[in-house]
Amino acid sequence: MSYIIKVSFVDSEPLIWRKVIIPDKITYRRLHQVIQLITNFESVFSDYHLYKFDLIEENICVTNDKNRFEEHRDFLANKAFYEDKLSTMKKEWQSFEKVRQQVLAVQVKLPSTIKIDDYLVKYKKLKYTYLKYWMVRI
Repeated sequence: MSYIIKVSFVDSEPLIWRKVIIPDKITYRRLHQVIQLITNFESVFSDYHLYKFDLIEENICVTNDKNRFEEHRDFLANKAFYEDKLSTMKKEWQSFEKVRQQVLAVQVKLPSTIKIDDYLVKYKKLKYTYLKYWMVRI
């Protein structure tokens, strides 16, 4: 089985897009490589630059950012610490800390450990961010 996906750059004028056929059962890392190839980005087979797929409906972030992965694990292991931190800090800083903890609470998965099929079949769309500048809809 395979998928035909359309990859479109967000906010490009004119709209820049590519259509490509990909096999099923590929990982998010492989999908990243496909996107790199069809868009002529230059880090096709390296993880030098950070990228992520936001699976918003599932509250999951798939990223090669190992720091973000470790921060999420630390948050899960130390929830009492973070709750205490929020309750004891100055009121003017609490809104910032709440947002930070909401980000930390998003489940983080490494792209080589999860396949695209379940999410892509269920929601028919993905959001891919490469570096901080390129946002792509799939």
